[in-house]
Amino acid sequence: TIPTIGFDVETVQHDGINLTFWDVGGRSKIRALWRHYYGGTHAIIFAVRSGKRDFEEYEDEYRTELCSLMGEDELHDVPLLVWANFQDLPDALSVKEITDRLELLKIRNRTWHIQGTCAPVGDGLRESLDWLSKIVKVKKQSRMESVASAFAAGKVAAGSAVASAVSAGSTAIVSGARSVVAPSEDKQSADKSVGRGSEGMEALMLSWLEDVDDEEATLQQFIDGKLKQWGHKNRLLVSWLLVRRNGRKEAIRLLFDGARGILGDSFHETTLYFWVHMVHYASELTTNPLGSFKGFLLLNPQLVNSDLLLEYYTQEAIWQNPDAQAQVVMPDKKPLPSLLGGAAVSAKNGTSDQPPEVVHELCD
Repeated sequence: TIPTIGFDVETVQHDGINLTFWDVGGRSKIRALWRHYYGGTHAIIFAVRSGKRDFEEYEDEYRTELCSLMGEDELHDVPLLVWANFQDLPDALSVKEITDRLELLKIRNRTWHIQGTCAPVGDGLRESLDWLSKIVKVKKQSRMESVASAFAAGKVAAGSAVASAVSAGSTAIVSGARSVVAPSEDKQSADKSVGRGSEGMEALMLSWLEDVDDEEATLQQFIDGKLKQWGHKNRLLVSWLLVRRNGRKEAIRLLFDGARGILGDSFHETTLYFWVHMVHYASELTTNPLGSFKGFLLLNPQLVNSDLLLEYYTQEAIWQNPDAQAQVVMPDKKPLPSLLGGAAVSAKNGTSDQPPEVVHELCD
C-alpha cells in the first residue's frame, strides 16, 4: 500500500447543485500530484489549522502552497474558500489574524472567502458551502451567457457551447483536507508511518500519471495480440477498460484469451485473476468523475503496488505452486475483498464461508 497517497472523492448536493469534492491531501511528498486535478476545477478549498502552535508550525508552508496554487494558469480565476479549522481550540487564532498572516488581502482577480470552522462537529461548513454554491451558480450563469453570446455571434460551434455549459461549476479541490477532520499529528510519528517503499511507489504513480497513453490503441494492440509491453501498468489499464466496457465475466474471458496469446507459457492464471478482481472491486467501490484511467488510479493508488498480491498469497502458494499457473487458486493469507456483503473465499483446503453457488460466482 501507499499510505502517503490518500485521494478521496465525494459528491454532495447543496442548495440545488451537485458539488464533487476531491480530497487531495496535503502531505508534501504528494503535492506534485495536485496538478492532475486542476483541469475542470471550479473551486479550491484550502484548509488550515487555527491552533496557534499548529498554525505557526505550518505557516510558511501554507503561504508557499497557497501562492503556488494562485499562480497556476489552470486555476487563474477559480474561487478560493479558506477553512480556518479547529476554531474551538483555546489557542485558536481568529479569522482576522489568519487572513492577515496568509496575506489573503493581497489576492487579486479572484473571488475568495475565509470561514472559521470546526469540521468534526460541522460548525461553519454549511455557511461556507452556502457561499461556495452561490459563487459557483454565478460563474456558471456567467459562463453560459458568455458561451450563448459567442454562439449567437457565430464564434463557436453548437457542440462547444453545449460542452461548456455542461461542464460549468461543479468540482472543488480540497487541499490540506486531511487536517480538516483530525487534530494535528506529530511530524515524527507521521513520517514513521510511511512505508519503506512508499517514496518509490509515489514516484511510480507520478510517472504513470504523466505518461500520455493512447488507451484505445493499447487495448486494440492487446486484442490483436500485438501488445509489446505487458507490464503492471498495462495489465491494470487493459483490465479496467475491459471491465468497464464488457462487465466482469466477459472481461475475464477476453483478458485471459488475450494474455495467453501474448505471454504463451509465461501466462499465470491466478495472478491475472487477482488483478482483474481487484480492478473490478475498486471500480465498483469508487466513483470516478473523471471517467478515465488516470482518475481510477488517483482513487485507487494502492493498485500501483504490484506487491499487493503478497498481502493475500504466500510466496509458496502463488509462485511455487504449479496449480496457480494453470488455474485460479484462492488466497491462503486472507480472503479476496468481495462485493457480496462480506462473502469471502479462502484457499485453505479449498473451503469457503459461503454456499457453493456464491463461491462459483466469486471464482467466475
